[in-house]
Amino acid sequence: YVLSAKYRLLSLDDEISPYNETLNKKTSKEIEEWSQIIVNRMKEEGIDPYKDELIFLCGVKYYRYILKNLGKPSNVVLPYKDCKGIGYILQFLNNKLK
Repeated sequence: YVLSAKYRLLSLDDEISPYNETLNKKTSKEIEEWSQIIVNRMKEEGIDPYKDELIFLCGVKYYRYILKNLGKPSNVVLPYKDCKGIGYILQFLNNKLK
């Protein structure tokens, strides 16, 4: 699945139109509401956060409230946890490619 600021939770087969929207300018309340929709959609899709491994390839703004709303499951992988912004994420990925 793919997290989207605009379309929320997408399956790999979903087709979408291009957009320019992030969570960066959203309030904490808006992000929390967005994340609750994500969690509800995960449940609809049968994703079990206590059985399925969840790998979040995104920044903290995208996963913080999702994990809070899921009850902080233990089988979560956060590869970019220590990356503070897209520049650090790109550097992290470049280092992994080498």
